[in-house]
Amino acid sequence: MTSSWLRQALPGVVLCAALPALGSGWEDMTVAPRWGTVWLSPRLTANWVNLTYADMLTQRPAPVGEVVFDLPAGVQCLWAFEVRFHQSPPADGRSELVLEQVPMDGTKGVFLLLASKLPVGTVDQGRSWARWEGGRTRAAEFAVRVIDVPVARQPKRLMTGVATWPYMIDNWPDFQRQFASFGCNQMDLWHTAIYLADRYTEKPRPPALDYVARLARTNRELGISTAVDASIWWDEGAMSDDPDAHALFADGTRSGPCPSYRGPGFTRGMQKNVAIAQSGISWVQSDEEVYGNGNFTRACVCPRCEARWREWLKASRPELDYLPPKTVITEREAHPEQWRAWLWFRAALTTERYRLYRAELARVVGQTKASSSPQPRLGWWAGAAEDHTLLHAMQDARGLASVVDQIIPQLYF
Repeated sequence: MTSSWLRQALPGVVLCAALPALGSGWEDMTVAPRWGTVWLSPRLTANWVNLTYADMLTQRPAPVGEVVFDLPAGVQCLWAFEVRFHQSPPADGRSELVLEQVPMDGTKGVFLLLASKLPVGTVDQGRSWARWEGGRTRAAEFAVRVIDVPVARQPKRLMTGVATWPYMIDNWPDFQRQFASFGCNQMDLWHTAIYLADRYTEKPRPPALDYVARLARTNRELGISTAVDASIWWDEGAMSDDPDAHALFADGTRSGPCPSYRGPGFTRGMQKNVAIAQSGISWVQSDEEVYGNGNFTRACVCPRCEARWREWLKASRPELDYLPPKTVITEREAHPEQWRAWLWFRAALTTERYRLYRAELARVVGQTKASSSPQPRLGWWAGAAEDHTLLHAMQDARGLASVVDQIIPQLYF
């Protein structure tokens, strides 16, 4: 979570549209800052702007055009997400920023980094509109306010951090030092920092381990521990060669990883993620939420899971009669106790996986003599509250608390 002043310093712009067919001239579109105003700070070497596109054109393929911003002179664009841009020299106190080749479906050009030379206390106006062959929107106005962002001291006994995208680090000048000045002492590298197939910047990138090692060294000098997000713990290539790796649903379909699968698709993915520990990071941070997003709510009924279910039931709930997983799932209202036990069994498989991750992490740290502050640990982003942890994401927080070193509930705002 960010403090109120940090939310102001990292502004967002929402593009909302209700657009009729192309070629009809002016189209209706409302452009408004997410928090009512675009906030900028001259102390920051960049200000993060989030462009959220809503209700864009439904035509596919979507027409490609430009998004134009009329800004006060003294505001300069440093970077735009996945699109090129150009900006006119200041004239008459204004400057025009044009995002090029933007699909009118809201998939690109969604993030900007802006620098401001405007003095604190400046209150001004900006305008924005979109245009493409055969159509455009009316210009809408939004407020621009320039504020002072104070330097915050890093706490000594609390962990304060933000999930951070590598392309933000690459394109925000002196980002790590500024990150520390926000009072943050942990940086969670997000968006495939482990794999580093970076399509978001034209800057050359070193290999993943070297890139993360460099970040981790600088972070340690600034009092920041470094975590790396590991959203996917399976090797999809190895899984595709092993039909037994995929979950079997009660209706006979297969999709996603089987929760009891421990073959090459599991071990190779685990080894790839954990190998990043040798770069000197402090945390491997797992985003386990993703496992529950593929309708795995009632899987899996394969023979391996059925055998594991029989074993678990005998050891953990011996008073219950055994029923096959398919029966428990399809007739759960008739067998509420078995259904509840089934949910705890699946969560136990998640805890088991994390014990294996932790053992592999300890092995890699011992073998490579990884140096970090602290020694690499295992963290866990818990599923969002609305995911009903036990049912949808196969997580038992009580069991996982004995395995992972850090649990962070996910809050979206």
